[in-house]
Amino acid sequence: MTKTHEYIKCVDVTREGIADCQHCAIRKYDFLANIEVGKYEQLLKRIVQFCYPKKSVLFLENSPADAMYVVRKGMIKLEETLSDGNPRIVRIIKRGGVAGLETFLDSGQRFDQTAITLQDTEICRIPYDVVETLLKSEPDFYKSVLKEWHQQIEASNRVIVEFSTGSLKQRLACVLLMLIEEANHNLNVELDMVHIDDMAALTGVTRESVSRILSEFKRKKILIKSGPGKMRFDEKSIQEFAKPIS
Repeated sequence: MTKTHEYIKCVDVTREGIADCQHCAIRKYDFLANIEVGKYEQLLKRIVQFCYPKKSVLFLENSPADAMYVVRKGMIKLEETLSDGNPRIVRIIKRGGVAGLETFLDSGQRFDQTAITLQDTEICRIPYDVVETLLKSEPDFYKSVLKEWHQQIEASNRVIVEFSTGSLKQRLACVLLMLIEEANHNLNVELDMVHIDDMAALTGVTRESVSRILSEFKRKKILIKSGPGKMRFDEKSIQEFAKPIS
């Protein structure tokens, strides 16, 4: 564990680290933003922070559920298994978002989806009983939970509307803009690309089709490889491709 001036950063996923809610750099973005940390210091010590590498599984569909996961940095996908046995991405959760909230609200005992990291990701694991205690003690906390639930519905709609409709270039540009949003949040000048199979799953096409469009963007210098899994980007051009064709 290495302490910075902003927060305690977990450097080994095999080790547990108590989250430093008081100095959390992203708390203003998540649903704990309005909680008086000092008042619940002992309770919040049950929140544990982890760092997961890309492609790590946080939890499996239909596995026992007893906690939710707040994304501090990075991005995760939620997948459901279709009747034909193939996985389908139903939601992308970015910084400040919560995975496992729907199971808590439905009083379920098992997760509805499988959660997998799309990038190197920092996570805070919040036990359900911690959330239950806050709901009983802080009536206004309900508003934060409902707001997060609404944002998750919007995120699911984004997968349906932006990533699954329009031309392939338009859909792929929307996926790239989502990655650009995350890069801009972190003041990065390059994208942390997700796997081509995930891009194909989000846009509903083959990986070969995605590869073809990405190659075209590279030829046009809209995307420029800057390192392993890294791309510099021309945001303005990508925004143009994302616009609906009138």
